Formats: sequence, structure tokens, C-alpha cells
Amino acid sequence: MDLDRGIVQIDEMERHQEFVPYITLKSNVAYPIWHGIYCRCYRMQSKSYEGATMCDLWLNDKELFVEWYNASYYECNGDSMAVDKDLLVPGNKEYAPDKCCILPQTINTMLSNCKKHRLSYYKKSKMELPLGVRHSQGMGMYYGEIKPFGYDEVVRLLYWKNSEDAFSEYKKHKQADILIMADKYKSKIPKYIYDALVRYEVQPYNEN
Repeated sequence: MDLDRGIVQIDEMERHQEFVPYITLKSNVAYPIWHGIYCRCYRMQSKSYEGATMCDLWLNDKELFVEWYNASYYECNGDSMAVDKDLLVPGNKEYAPDKCCILPQTINTMLSNCKKHRLSYYKKSKMELPLGVRHSQGMGMYYGEIKPFGYDEVVRLLYWKNSEDAFSEYKKHKQADILIMADKYKSKIPKYIYDALVRYEVQPYNEN
């Protein structure tokens, strides 16, 4: 009333206007990330995400996903960040708050860049080679291939008579690469993610 009557001025009231940004669907990156996960689980016909689901909490209320994402989010030297469902719970197929974490895209790509390779003459029966293992028809032997982090070229490992031995060698190289990456990012990622990377075990057949 005093302001309206001109008795006092606004700057005499020692009040300050605080502007709080209103988070909208367009301004919060968590919403399109939720949509991307939903599409991978229920719309895309990708073998990489076959059997993947979203927990009921996130599926029925995207706001709960947004809360989890904002609470879990951290930045890592400008690297883009990705929601990962595989690191904390090996073999996991469900996107859920107690099973997922946020990883720098570089680490996320490193953990998922192994491809399945089929024996060409077993295609009909869909017999698969272990991850990272190839077969040389000309030599009738198996070998591993790995592209270490920071290298532009693929490294071919030794030849073996069976795929199990070829995978065993590949696994040693791959897990060493993961340990180096974990130490490289140790000061930039949460401790529980670092610990999970150190414990990570490369499997011959990826069920994710």
C-alpha cells in the first residue's frame, strides 16, 4: 500500500527479484533421453537391445527418470554422457534406477564396441564366435582383433586352433584396455563407477 501511495520507493524496501529458470520439456535434456531409451526398448528392431525393458517406475512416470538423471548427472571434460544399463549389473536388460549409471560416451562406446562374428559356413545354424574373435577360412584358424583406446588401427592378435583360446587372448587385451581407461578417468568419474570398471569382466557372448 505504501508503494502504491508513493510513500516508499522499491529500492528502499531492500528486496531483490530472483529469477528461477523454469525447466520445460524442451530445455531439459533428460526428456529426450527418456524417449530414446523408450524407443530402444519398445520401438526399434535392433538385436543389440533385444529383450531390453524400462522399469515400471520410469515407464509410467518420466518425471522420476528426470529426477534420477539430474541427481546422477556429472560432467567429464566436455564428453557427452550416456545412460548405461550394463556396467553395474552384468547381463542386465532393464533400465532401472538401481541398475543404471551415467557414463562418458567414450567409456560407454569402449564397453559396447565388440561385435559378434559368425562362421560363414554356419550362418544357417547361427553358430556364433566369441566376442572379438574372427575366423580365417584360408588358414582354418581363429584370431582376436582389438582396437585399443587412442589407436586408429585394429590390432590383430595371434592365431589359434580353437575360438576359446583366441577369446582368452582377446579378453586379456580388452580388460587391460578397460583398466587403463578406468585409471585415465579415475578422478573424473564417481568411485562406484570406477570400481565397477575395475571389476568388469569381458564375456565371450554378450547377452545384452
